[in-house]
Amino acid sequence: MTEYFVANSGDDSNNGQSEENAWKTLAKVNGSSFNPGDNILFKRGDTFMGRLRPTINGELGEHIVFGAYGSGNKPIINGVGQSDSLLVSGGLHMTFQDLNLQLADGIGAGYGIRLTNACDDIYLARLDVVNTLREGIFINQSSNVVAEDCTATGCFVGLQFWGASHHCRVVGGSYYLNDEEGLDIEDGSHDIEVIGTTCHSNTKSGFDVDHAARDCVYRRCPAYSNGDNGFSICNDGDGFRYENCPSHSNGGNGWELQPGTGNNVVIVHCTSANNGSRNYRLDGGANHVFKNNIGKQAGWGSQLRMSAIVASTITIDYNCYYQASSAKNMIDTSEYSTLEDWQVATGQEIHSLFADPIFVDEFTDLHLQLTSPCVDAGVDIGQSFEGLAPDIGAYEVAKMPGKNVNIWITNWTNTGLTTPVPRWTADIAIEWTKGDGTPGTHSGTYTFPNVLAGVPLSRIRQYMEEIILREVRIQLGIDEEK
Repeated sequence: MTEYFVANSGDDSNNGQSEENAWKTLAKVNGSSFNPGDNILFKRGDTFMGRLRPTINGELGEHIVFGAYGSGNKPIINGVGQSDSLLVSGGLHMTFQDLNLQLADGIGAGYGIRLTNACDDIYLARLDVVNTLREGIFINQSSNVVAEDCTATGCFVGLQFWGASHHCRVVGGSYYLNDEEGLDIEDGSHDIEVIGTTCHSNTKSGFDVDHAARDCVYRRCPAYSNGDNGFSICNDGDGFRYENCPSHSNGGNGWELQPGTGNNVVIVHCTSANNGSRNYRLDGGANHVFKNNIGKQAGWGSQLRMSAIVASTITIDYNCYYQASSAKNMIDTSEYSTLEDWQVATGQEIHSLFADPIFVDEFTDLHLQLTSPCVDAGVDIGQSFEGLAPDIGAYEVAKMPGKNVNIWITNWTNTGLTTPVPRWTADIAIEWTKGDGTPGTHSGTYTFPNVLAGVPLSRIRQYMEEIILREVRIQLGIDEEK
């Protein structure tokens, strides 16, 4: 591995292999050959005019890395007069990190970052894209791209997947104050996973999927203060999943599935509140799943609207709705003024609630307070949870610590299932004192499966007791010091 340094004070006649012998220009970098594992580092605090366009590929497990050295602000790549600040065409096994990319003069077509023509295995980390006339980050016809902790602001769209890009991930980062969407997946792109990414204050929607995109997952992604919807699904495309996503204070709907959208959309453990139109508008597709969600205070007084086909095919229950006045669940053109009317008329949502979910803050913090009726009111869909059942909404509330724990374990039973190891069941009864001084109780039958592999029979009961005690403390939030 060789390190190359680039600085405003450098000289392109140098060998570039030390800070004292740094190169000076992007042209020198673009015209040089590198080997897998090499690092090309730009000096922090410096600005480099022109376009970065690497053409030498790394290898799997040995990326060519473009990054920063020194202290201070991230080095700026200003693609003044160019069509992009960073262009990678057909690139393989590259990393770009800790750079600021911009088009400060607003000249030209203006992408911040453009990956195109079958790029593969590209890692983008801690990149800031500012003021571009086109997309801040544009990923076209590419695969296995990861964008982690990046930002884009003042762009046409913050980050966009296009041209059937696939098997990519967006982790963390923020896309805000852009002219259209914050994060957009279009044109047949598929198998995109978005985790912990925020989109806010964009002119249109925060998160958008459109034009035959499919099979995308969003987890823990807040959308707020966008001009249109928090989350939009437009045109055809199937298989979108939203988990633990809060959407609030948007000008349009919290979620919108437009007519003509595809099927099999899953919305679970989400919170939508204080949006200008409806909190959930599900007008397109069929065979959706809608569970463990909160809808509170919508501008049009409607927490949930569904078309007739959606309503007849959806799996829906364990939700919480609340509107201080004029509360409605709207199904096509029919309006149900109360949740009870909707339940009686359709037989749907028999476990759902009409109650104030009691947020920590109505507009800035949609975590639940401990007194919320949504605590332990959801249904287990495979996520981890604290307490006796999952909470409804995007956030699992931290349970109050307790003390004075007593555990009774009775009726040890070997189930007779011995593949691959013996399985045991036991009846458990637990009593403890909650943090507020009130008593807590819980009982049930538990199964202890393959975690017992390799435990001597002479110690198996003691080991199971240790498992129980540990799980009790985790599930009930009991402080071991008390």
